[in-house]
Amino acid sequence: MRRELARLQSPPSTRQFCFAVLADNKTGGGCREKVFVECLCRIQSDPEIAFVVHIGDAVAGANPQLYNRFYKTVNTHLKKPFLVAPGNHDIGFFTVDLYERFFGMRYYAFRYGNAGFVLTDGSYPWAFDAHQVRWLKETLKRLSNQRFVFVFQHQPLIDPRGGDKQHCLPQPLAEKLADLYRRHSVTCLFCSHVHGYFEGVWRGVRYYVTGGAGAALAGKDPAHFFHHYLKVRVSEDGFSVEVVKIPPLGRRSAGLNWFSRHKFEIAAVAWLAGWAGLLITALVFVVLLRKKRRQNRASTPPRRA
Repeated sequence: MRRELARLQSPPSTRQFCFAVLADNKTGGGCREKVFVECLCRIQSDPEIAFVVHIGDAVAGANPQLYNRFYKTVNTHLKKPFLVAPGNHDIGFFTVDLYERFFGMRYYAFRYGNAGFVLTDGSYPWAFDAHQVRWLKETLKRLSNQRFVFVFQHQPLIDPRGGDKQHCLPQPLAEKLADLYRRHSVTCLFCSHVHGYFEGVWRGVRYYVTGGAGAALAGKDPAHFFHHYLKVRVSEDGFSVEVVKIPPLGRRSAGLNWFSRHKFEIAAVAWLAGWAGLLITALVFVVLLRKKRRQNRASTPPRRA
């Protein structure tokens, strides 16, 4: 990501610029890869768009083969700066180091024109640990002099579909983050994770959910479930969000099977399980040894004076 950040150049005017937001193409996971390619091609051909922010689930599993396949697609069809925030499928369980080796920083911030951009690690609830939350507070405070502050996180604060849907952060954490964003006057929050398009306001925080870059859609309501990306225009007067719809091009690719997508996560779990088994065995051995020694002492007759 440092290389992509270095490619960002100040806009011709700090009062007006444009960027694109997209997410959830899930390369290698039975997605419509032609939809993702079409998104990239349209963004590349749009002279207004200066750079792109991807909010996660770039791939279907934490796997170097998929990472390389994703970047090959991006590099083939897009020449503009491309910033990425991780999704749960990108990082997986116990494979954070694998993600960082390929993508770099999990969370970071930058200034562009009259706006601050904050990309978080919203892959899982536990990603918002004490370290990231402290960093987030300090970063938002540092960007308080910017006209606009845009925050990006993969999992939304709420599931915009409502009802019993819970494809979002746990409510206590969501409320904590919403309070933080509201206190620091965040302009709006861009999320994904739910494969569709939604917008609204929750706990005083304006949000957009954009999860339409090629993965299977999460419903059939044509008002929300369609492939797309967002085009965000920023000026001194405010900002606007244009939803650019993409037709369901091509068939869903077969993708890698479940084991191939997640073999590195499986290996990490097996490694941890192996060490946990050794530790438990050692503890059991120590307990049994101490028990045996106590029994020996109890059965040994006292020495006569």
